[in-house]
Amino acid sequence: MDVQIDTSLPGAGAAGLASRENQVYRLADGRQLGFAEYGAPGGYPVFAFHGTPGSRLMYQLADAPARQRDLRLIAPERPGYAFSCIQPERQLTDWPRDVAELADHLGIDRFGVVGVSGGGAYGAACASRLKARVSATALVSPVGPFGHPDLVPQLKRTERHLFNSIARSTWRSRMMFGTIRWFQTNAPGLAIKAVITRSGRADRDILRRPEVAANLVEALSEGLRPGLTGAMQDLRLYADPWNLPLHEVEEPCAIWHGSIDHIVPPAAAQFLSRQIPASTYVSLPGAGHYWVFNHFDQVLDWLVRCTRQTEGAGKVL
Repeated sequence: MDVQIDTSLPGAGAAGLASRENQVYRLADGRQLGFAEYGAPGGYPVFAFHGTPGSRLMYQLADAPARQRDLRLIAPERPGYAFSCIQPERQLTDWPRDVAELADHLGIDRFGVVGVSGGGAYGAACASRLKARVSATALVSPVGPFGHPDLVPQLKRTERHLFNSIARSTWRSRMMFGTIRWFQTNAPGLAIKAVITRSGRADRDILRRPEVAANLVEALSEGLRPGLTGAMQDLRLYADPWNLPLHEVEEPCAIWHGSIDHIVPPAAAQFLSRQIPASTYVSLPGAGHYWVFNHFDQVLDWLVRCTRQTEGAGKVL
């Protein structure tokens, strides 16, 4: 069950970021868990969860901001994505166990959590299931429990179609993610143009930044490289009952969401915030889904402040 460096990617065995970016851990049940590390190697640990679809590479752009704040970002990939083995019939409640096992192996007791978009559900799962081990939880543009009977009526028809109808249909979900995978692999330029076209005006300037566009293509391609199962499971789980004691979260939790997010509706994040009484909801007027790519520093600053309060000023910065 040792951590290993995966040498199947170009430069994976080289010193520096490449060797930290392509790591593999063998879980107790035999599954392989892929993860990357960014930021300061000796900094305060923060587990960072990618979107849907996505991969560990999403947090490349947070490397410098995390290093500047003495934070160690650990970005594991969920089952079915990139290096991580498929886990049949997985549930949201399974993820905290994987994270806890990886944290134990890395010698980490307490840690912060950040989840972006689809990763927000898994951040909420860790905050509610691991409780005392999670010092603070930052959720950015997070999905909500889309199948909850109180949330469904708040969704637009197109949103209900995606997060309920497609999510619960194997062939529709496979077709959607299969199309994304084909374009990411065979026509990445067209893929990013399609994302920009679909996005609102608030996101377009962000997505036109070369480093953001390149990261988005690389992270999505890597995540979908082994297949579609991880993404399909994610989408289904967002629509299924979450079965999480969200009301028991006591440590600091903040939720940021753009007011004109065209991908994840603000209603979902607002609903999620109400399910977590300890959370603070931060509405971002005029912001879209990809706001965080321009504001990793703001989210990490919040984590630093909260961690100082909960862990003691001497442990961060």
